[in-house]
Amino acid sequence: MNANLPSRVELARLITRLERGEATACGAIAVAHGVSRVVGITGIPGAGKSTLVDALVALYRLSSSRVGVIAVDPSSPVTGGALLGDRVRMNRHASDEGVFIRSMGSRGRLDGLAPTVQDSCRLLAWASYDPILIETVGVGQIELGVVECCDVRVLVLAPAWGDYIQAAKAGLVEMVDIVVVNKADLPGADTLIRELKQAVLRRTGDQPIKVVAATASDGERGVGQVYAAIDDVWSSLSSAGLRSRRLEAIYGELMSRVAASFAAGPTRSVIEDGTAKQFAETVYDGKATMQEAANMLFGEAIRRLK
Repeated sequence: MNANLPSRVELARLITRLERGEATACGAIAVAHGVSRVVGITGIPGAGKSTLVDALVALYRLSSSRVGVIAVDPSSPVTGGALLGDRVRMNRHASDEGVFIRSMGSRGRLDGLAPTVQDSCRLLAWASYDPILIETVGVGQIELGVVECCDVRVLVLAPAWGDYIQAAKAGLVEMVDIVVVNKADLPGADTLIRELKQAVLRRTGDQPIKVVAATASDGERGVGQVYAAIDDVWSSLSSAGLRSRRLEAIYGELMSRVAASFAAGPTRSVIEDGTAKQFAETVYDGKATMQEAANMLFGEAIRRLK
């Protein structure tokens, strides 16, 4: 391993600087994001995402010198920090110098990610962590953000029809590469797997969706199919396909940052001084339609930006 690479403590400090808004923490390493495999794992609460990630880390450590994990947890309503539930479940890797695990608070984002996930991936790639596993927060709905920023996309379900129905309604089954039916030893697993395999046949795209079973509670022995499926998807991605996914991720990140900057600047200004409420009153009083008021408010925010 390169002696110049940061230690886990140094890397943790760099990520903390990112979370504080110090953009220079990334510096010239931004391009390093293209080096490492980034695997996104999403799903609803109770599907066993953290247990699955924990078992996958153990398998990856057999062939990789460094494995990175970013686990997005719900933010504390008091401190704004992560509640750290996912990191507790992966505690057996805490003393392994080849594993870096970071919990991040979602901080109000509804797409299952945290604001600094993608920059943190770049840091981990620069520090030679490969693969990098991103586990989204479970908030009772399927999160789509991870689909837009990862090379390989994994959806985790469990033997309950509610899981499948939510995933089908969100369209996420058609947006991922792998659907994992975890807790496959429970009743209903075979039925769910069969229904999912029928559903994915309708998918149109260059990459067929894989449906695999797992029993993550059995550790590494229970997630072999998932490990193999991730490797297969990664290996089958063409250079053009990988470039397309990563450009999509950069585009989405750029749009999110522009929107966040606008919200933090001119949008906050028209809210704090009461201008937005004044426009709301024009709608209530029938002096303007909602669209007219929105257009005028947007124009006022742009004027202040100039």
